[in-house]
Amino acid sequence: MKAYERAGMVAEVEGMFRSMVTEGAVAPNGVTLAVVLTACRDAGNLVLGKWVEWVRSAGMEVDSLIGSALVGMYEKCGEMEEARRVFYGISNKDVVAWNAMITGQVYEDTLLLLFFEVSHFCYCCKQMLIKDSLFGLIIYKWHIS
Repeated sequence: MKAYERAGMVAEVEGMFRSMVTEGAVAPNGVTLAVVLTACRDAGNLVLGKWVEWVRSAGMEVDSLIGSALVGMYEKCGEMEEARRVFYGISNKDVVAWNAMITGQVYEDTLLLLFFEVSHFCYCCKQMLIKDSLFGLIIYKWHIS
């Protein structure tokens, strides 16, 4: 599936995933869902993405991997409220999850509000987030300390 996703062959990713779920021989894991959601994001396929989220609701925890993929898919499809809902439901937000949310917020007026939420993040993670993301650019540009 990952090879198809990287090649932009979304229909093949969708077909393999649907077969995997309907046949039930192998249960999808977090990596599988992240690959499918990335394909949905790249194709703007919100219908399949919502179906994947529904399948996920069968008991998988929304960790950083799955949550970040869902956030990215919803943002790309213009569903910012859904992206926020998923983001706030991620159990252990890490730098990957925060960067996924930041990416979509860049196009909204809410990026600065999100920045202040990071103040609750541990110092070490906050420094990595600032160094490796758009927050670093914001801090540099607006001289925020």
